[in-house]
Amino acid sequence: MLDLKLVLCENKSLASAITSNTLDLVQDKPDTGTYPMFIVMLFPTAGTGAGSTNAVTFKIQDSADGTTDWKDVALTPAIAGQDCKGSMVMPMPMKHRRYIRLVSTVAGTVTGNVTAYMSDQYPIEVDYKMQGYEWTEPEPDSGD
Repeated sequence: MLDLKLVLCENKSLASAITSNTLDLVQDKPDTGTYPMFIVMLFPTAGTGAGSTNAVTFKIQDSADGTTDWKDVALTPAIAGQDCKGSMVMPMPMKHRRYIRLVSTVAGTVTGNVTAYMSDQYPIEVDYKMQGYEWTEPEPDSGD
């Protein structure tokens, strides 16, 4: 599922701190039931920057009113800028408040861009080419 209303940010530069759009989940205590949700981060422009001195940290924050009292509910360790490529996924915590957003902090010099959204699915990258099927015609009946 990808809903444009669940997009947090689109093609934002990793060079400086990001505070994404706020998602209003409409319930004081959102419950997705048995369906896990994820924050999917795609990197349309791969990042640069080596080591923990040139890194990005991503946080999912929640709030009861969407304007104040933002609290971290999940965060990544520092990710070297050069590792910001392809896609990354952060699982949504089971318990959080009505409003959520994605925030990043940057150490050193990092380049690249990120697009982030909330979804119940995430891309699975594979290192091999898609293989198809070869259909063959059945051999003619010999009449035996």
